[in-house]
Amino acid sequence: MLELDLAKKLNEITEQNYPLKAPQGVIPPYLTYAKVSNSRKYILSGYSGDSEARMQINCIGKTYSEAKLLAQQLIKTLEAWPNANSIQSVFNENEIDMYDEDTGFYQIPVDFIINYKEVN
Repeated sequence: MLELDLAKKLNEITEQNYPLKAPQGVIPPYLTYAKVSNSRKYILSGYSGDSEARMQINCIGKTYSEAKLLAQQLIKTLEAWPNANSIQSVFNENEIDMYDEDTGFYQIPVDFIINYKEVN
């Protein structure tokens, strides 16, 4: 499953990575991730086993530079990921600089397009 493979890959950057949202009280830096969309590829005989997902990974830091450094490490790590397990390609699609007034943390959401082969 893509999300499990992604969580293992994110552990190379920080073990503080969480699906959808971080638990209350977690201290930055940390990552959160979510599947924004997923499309399955079909051929005449049915599902080919190939899929394309848009994953958004949020880099959270106490400072802007901490969040930026985390985003740079993330991009470098995921762009080197293809050909591992079922991952066919990874493209950095977008990133945005943000600040959360409620938490006082800096946030950089980074979108990736990941092409992968579903393993049964």
